[in-house]
Amino acid sequence: MTQFSLTEAQRTRNDEGYSNFLLNLGSGACESHTFGIGRNIQTLISLLHLNVVSELDHLHDFVFPGDVLCDPDECASKAILSTHNTNVSDINAHILERVDGEMIHCYGVDSVDVEHADEFHLGPDMLHKVQAKGVPDYDLRIKKGCVCMIVRNLSFVDRLVNGTKVVVVDVSPRLVTVRKPHDSETYRIPRISFKAPIEPGSPIEMCRRQFPLQVCYAMTVHKSQGQTIDRVGVDLRSDVFSHGQLYVALGRVRHAENIKILIPKERIVNGVPYVKNVVIENLLT
Repeated sequence: MTQFSLTEAQRTRNDEGYSNFLLNLGSGACESHTFGIGRNIQTLISLLHLNVVSELDHLHDFVFPGDVLCDPDECASKAILSTHNTNVSDINAHILERVDGEMIHCYGVDSVDVEHADEFHLGPDMLHKVQAKGVPDYDLRIKKGCVCMIVRNLSFVDRLVNGTKVVVVDVSPRLVTVRKPHDSETYRIPRISFKAPIEPGSPIEMCRRQFPLQVCYAMTVHKSQGQTIDRVGVDLRSDVFSHGQLYVALGRVRHAENIKILIPKERIVNGVPYVKNVVIENLLT
């Protein structure tokens, strides 16, 4: 067997400076700086040469300016990345409000296996509030012309798989008609069943029948892995928390000019932005 080492970032090979920065970032070679004292010590790296904002609206305007929001095909080639699902949901809801068109509420059908519910009474209101990873909300809010992501593998032949971006064409009580960006062929998506614990660690499962769609102007950094995105905004109001997560977030674009990072004001010291980077050296050997 022959062992090969990957030494060149293919996606950013036409931007040498940014490519070298990403290689140092991924290997943990970026210069670190220590802030705080005692238990509050933090080791951070600087993003001195990247475009940074400290207001979420500025990030929205960079990735999805008004003229772009009118073009769902253009929107599908852009994304805001965040570290946590909660932030992703908030950003998607905010941008969806700015998209032209009437808000459509697609309500799911929730149930629970009574046999495993013991003596607890699980009313509809409680089930409707369940938000589980990979499970659409009970009240799925979409608009005709909005960009969504398919969250289950539906058809490998048609390439309608988990992570595929689609544009909503029409909505009926039983079907959502979608198309892929820059494609006129349409597909009809039905509701399917999702199962999830009513809360993390609970032995009681609920079943939700809902359209396997999620509004997708923003997504988690994990979900973006492997993608090349034309324009990216990175929401770092919450620190990265896993090995290589910052490298993945910043490595989705081809050029440094196509990315902008949202950093809290307190992380900008003397005009220099600082962020956390997690690199586990044992995983690099």
